[in-house]
Amino acid sequence: MKAILLPILCLVFFTAHSQTTFDSEADVLLYLTTKGPFTNKDANVTLTFSDMGSRLSSGRSSYFNPEVTLVSNTRAVVEYQSLNNPDVTVQFIVDTKENVIMDRRDKSIFKAYSYDEEQPKKLVVKQSAKPAPKKKTAPAKKKS
Repeated sequence: MKAILLPILCLVFFTAHSQTTFDSEADVLLYLTTKGPFTNKDANVTLTFSDMGSRLSSGRSSYFNPEVTLVSNTRAVVEYQSLNNPDVTVQFIVDTKENVIMDRRDKSIFKAYSYDEEQPKKLVVKQSAKPAPKKKTAPAKKKS
């Protein structure tokens, strides 16, 4: 029984903790869509990728027509054109090792926040040292 459980547990562990690798441009766009939204908490900006990574939204700005350049199997550069002004472009470095994307222009870091990260601590309400006194109630009388 142990011989069967050990390989299964190893497979589950490696599958859950393996990082994403890029084999094609489609892998990069899929990563952006499934891992996002990406947030820069300091600047209070969130990047949302939709339509299989073909659209990027950031507040009031929208971008489309991504051009992907694979740098390695864990890093890529993605360039988007502005929907309002085709002469304006933005470029991001996508890094799966760090689970972030970085704006090439100003080096801003946008992180994908997931469910397994540390969550804000909950407020703990302390109880008083002495418990409240219990009220004594008389037993109910039976009707005859």
